[in-house]
Amino acid sequence: MPANRDDIDALEHNPQFIEYVKQEILGKYPLGHHGLIHWPMDEEKWIFEFTYLNREETRRKCEKALEIHRRVFGQPPDGGEAPPNWSYTAEALKTFLEYYPYVCTYKVIFPRKKPPLIA
Repeated sequence: MPANRDDIDALEHNPQFIEYVKQEILGKYPLGHHGLIHWPMDEEKWIFEFTYLNREETRRKCEKALEIHRRVFGQPPDGGEAPPNWSYTAEALKTFLEYYPYVCTYKVIFPRKKPPLIA
């Protein structure tokens, strides 16, 4: 894996890593409506991840993530969306941060015992 996940050139010149991501990550998890990787929420443990604590920073990081996705893996199916509103299980979030070459947008994970309020 490239030392810097934000280094697009390093990613493009690492075909084994790209193939690993395509087979082990892209093929295993569903795509969200925004066309990027999206794991289902952990409905039993009520674990959610919020990206909107700093909307401007999140927007910039998601745009960078889209740029990386387009150059390395091709255009997302619907063109992508920035920022998407992602929710991940703890296990999927760990996998994402370790193996997926996106810019990290995470601020905090909230474990919840009750359903979230939908505003």
